Amino acid sequence: MVMAIAVAAGVMEPALAMFHTIPYGYNEGWNAYWADVALRGGSLYPAPDSSIANNYPPLSFFVVGAAGRLLGDNIFAGRLIALLSLLVVAADIYLWLRITGSTRGIALAGAALFTAAFVAWAPDYIAADDPQLLAHAIMLTGLLVLWRGQFSHAAIIGASVLMLLAGFTKHLLIPLPLATTLWLALRSRRGLWTWIMASSVTALLFCAAASVAFGPFFSADLLFGREYSVRHAIRMTREAITLCLPALILTAVIVAHAWRSRKTEQSGGRAGFAMLYLAVAGMIGALASGGAGVGANAFFDFLLASSICSALGLEALQSMVPRWRLAWQPRVAAFGALGLLALPLTIHALEQIPTEIEDLRRLDAREAEALQDIHFIREIGQDHAACETLSLCYWAQSSFEVDFFNYGEILKRKVLPESSCEAVFLAPRIRLVQIEKFKGQPVSFRLPMACNDLIHRHYKPIRDSEFGVLLVRERG
Repeated sequence: MVMAIAVAAGVMEPALAMFHTIPYGYNEGWNAYWADVALRGGSLYPAPDSSIANNYPPLSFFVVGAAGRLLGDNIFAGRLIALLSLLVVAADIYLWLRITGSTRGIALAGAALFTAAFVAWAPDYIAADDPQLLAHAIMLTGLLVLWRGQFSHAAIIGASVLMLLAGFTKHLLIPLPLATTLWLALRSRRGLWTWIMASSVTALLFCAAASVAFGPFFSADLLFGREYSVRHAIRMTREAITLCLPALILTAVIVAHAWRSRKTEQSGGRAGFAMLYLAVAGMIGALASGGAGVGANAFFDFLLASSICSALGLEALQSMVPRWRLAWQPRVAAFGALGLLALPLTIHALEQIPTEIEDLRRLDAREAEALQDIHFIREIGQDHAACETLSLCYWAQSSFEVDFFNYGEILKRKVLPESSCEAVFLAPRIRLVQIEKFKGQPVSFRLPMACNDLIHRHYKPIRDSEFGVLLVRERG
């Protein structure tokens, strides 16, 4: 009940805003544009020095594009898929715990802990057009197939295909396949060879098909470089550990229980697998979180693994508490610990409710303001506007002219000189530029200052809204 309040409070605003024409984040418009390209049969992976770039695997673009054709809008379709994927991930946690031996209560606790923690850690990914949650849903379904099939050859091959499909949806999802590989190496040499062969053959087939279908720049675009900040990685890792600290304490309970029992688990060593998954996810998340544009999503696997470990820790705690004369004492101990885990998440959610209610109250007003921006972009840009808030240009049916983030990374890494901004932003076809605000100023933090100065010299502002500033090209 407590965690249901936390989840409902966090999901309420994104779910109700899902079909409103309001931009949320940079990635939504970016993903919508590439979904359009995928369905039209266009060039999904342009040259690495282009003003637009695609460093995501292709599968999500076809899924969202197909759903977008049914709904009439790729962004709305992507938001719906992300929300459904979050539910699938929670269901996968529940089912994995059940098929490996947990009670319904413990399995429900693990699923609820993940959902509540996700709402607190990454609210921007709830009902957002981004492939991350879709990839996790496919990946965890592969884990279910593996354990439901008790590591048979058919289960290993099926899990391998599903996990690689997840990797072709979002390529940051390395921890679970790596943990599975290490687990098989420790438990079953025969299963390991089946896993390696199945994964290698499937990966080669996928990569060969993608190279043929998408052209010579497919691999280069996926390996697109970006700036790296050790300071940012340390800060994100500290925040993730703080969020998952209760789960880490319960993981210690699992270790203590295993040491106390000194015998093999009937469930096939699931606690050992969960702890291995947690360790691998933590290390990879810490390394990946320093990349430019990488945020909370670097630790989604860590959050998943910590939720599973929490459930197993609760179960271990329940079995370790002496029963004395009363049979209900172990259950009270386990769910008392669960209450302590849920309390900070619920407090955080309750603190956000006034903001969520205010956002819901302003939905229509924000949508009206976004529609005015879209009207200006459509009328003045005439199908050739450059938007930093890509959703606005997508809804205005403007062509995809500049990918502010990836183009900015190309400039910052000196792949192209900053003087190339002139060729991009002063191209005759671009009549209007939309840029977001940074610290209250109409400056794109995604572009070098030389590009910002160029834009302000040749474009004059005509509209200022909460989504940014519209600037129109000056004659001459």
